[in-house]
Amino acid sequence: MTAVLPEPDGADISTFRDLLVARESSYGDRVFLRFEDDEFTYSELIELSNRIANTLLGLGLQPGDRIAVWMRNRPEYIAVFFAAIKTGLVAVTLNPQARAADGRYLLQDASAKALIFGSEMAQAYAAIAPQLSARPHEFMVGSTHEDVQLRRNHGWRGFDTFYAASAAAPPDPLVVASSPASIIYTSGTTGMPKGVVLPQHAYVNTARWYGQHVVQAHENDVFFTCLPLHHCNAQVFTLATALMRGSTVAMVENFSASHYFDQIRRYDASIFNFIGMMLVALHKQPPRPNDLDNPARCGFGIPVPPDLGGEFERRFGVQLLEGYGATETGCGFVFNTVAERRLGWAGRVLPYAQAKVVGAQGEQLPAGTVGQIVMRPERPDVWMLGYHGDPEVTARAWEDGWLRLDDYGVIDQDGWLGFRGRGLDWVRRRGENISAIEIEDACDRHPSVSKSAVVAVASEMTEEEVKLFVEWRPEVTPDLDDLVAWLSERLAAYKLPVFIQSVPELPRTATGKMAKFQLDRTPVGEWTSPTLGRTRDQDEIRRGSRHSEVGR
Repeated sequence: MTAVLPEPDGADISTFRDLLVARESSYGDRVFLRFEDDEFTYSELIELSNRIANTLLGLGLQPGDRIAVWMRNRPEYIAVFFAAIKTGLVAVTLNPQARAADGRYLLQDASAKALIFGSEMAQAYAAIAPQLSARPHEFMVGSTHEDVQLRRNHGWRGFDTFYAASAAAPPDPLVVASSPASIIYTSGTTGMPKGVVLPQHAYVNTARWYGQHVVQAHENDVFFTCLPLHHCNAQVFTLATALMRGSTVAMVENFSASHYFDQIRRYDASIFNFIGMMLVALHKQPPRPNDLDNPARCGFGIPVPPDLGGEFERRFGVQLLEGYGATETGCGFVFNTVAERRLGWAGRVLPYAQAKVVGAQGEQLPAGTVGQIVMRPERPDVWMLGYHGDPEVTARAWEDGWLRLDDYGVIDQDGWLGFRGRGLDWVRRRGENISAIEIEDACDRHPSVSKSAVVAVASEMTEEEVKLFVEWRPEVTPDLDDLVAWLSERLAAYKLPVFIQSVPELPRTATGKMAKFQLDRTPVGEWTSPTLGRTRDQDEIRRGSRHSEVGR
């Protein structure tokens, strides 16, 4: 049995704000961020965050108020996020893939007092702004002639507004470890997204353990990420960890399989994060003579397919590390480490938490038996404070003091945890948790549909795809193309089904509940999406303007 990991450095830092203040004084002139052809020091980004913070405070916002960020990866995102952390405001990070209807729900649910959004979200926001019960203070990032004209037409402020404010540090909001730092929305089995409220200390805690013991990062490391900043993955495993270790972040807007290792070489990156589909897409790239010639030493992500992991490591000369966790757990609390690892296993539980596997009645199962994973922290303020505005859902999640996220796995006799899947109302697709109930609700509103059911099916990209089963009304002639068009108007693109299968009648239990376990999970259907097998590669999908306004 391996000895318990010792307490990592940084125990004197209890809040994310403390970490930012400490790093500005100790690493001010060091490069913190590389984005495209630009570099930004710790001081430059923190000074910009001070200007943003002072502007928002001048508009009357107070610690505890919520500000929403709705844009793709760019330096401005990080500056806004840091501004919230430094002033005790709560950063509400919204998915830039969300459709207008999703954005309206999230903004209303969060009661955001300010919104900073990218020009790529302008059309969606313009559509929903008149429907909001209270309009937030609005700032748009974008500096083209068209962007300026669009702002004027709608009366929105530009990001350049922030440059007129003082760069001096804003007043100390006296935040503590338990002060809320962010609301990150994650889809749940109840249908609509739930807002996970993470405290200031959760970021610091995970960054300490992950940075020192998992990836063993140091000041000269460069963390590379293409993962979206609205996820806790990029916020915790990249931003907070790089700050904790005094390292540098290299960031791009999105994933490109064909350019990925060229980007790692360009930025001299030594550590990268991934989601499972990325490994497959990278491994499917044609072999190159310089595959081994890259500066990366390790990559962390979930999952690492055992049959692929070894081949990937040999081809690219990197060490792959796996873990387990969720937004609710401060992103991760079970890890392989550089010193001890097993491909295909998430790892051991860190000393500040516990996990066990239970059966249908809540009984703890023997080692090696698959069941539901339940977990709890052993220290305060290291995991979520709860689900925003929903104490009942929060209470149900913490049944008997153990957090239940409808995940299934196994723990062996040595204490290694293996993640084996999610409950029947979840689909994990390309890094996104998708609620089956949300898709079913949209489908069931179609006038020709009697009832529908969504299940996760295996994907060649190592995660899952959405398969939709439809029970049609008896008097109609099924029109799958019309149904797809209907769903496309109501769901974000990443939530759309890849397979659709008509059935005479959906299976039900004796009590009338949907018996999803009886549905065919073969990845085929009478309708198959033309997007099947594609990756989100920049070669194929143009993501719009990537121009930064920082420093202008």
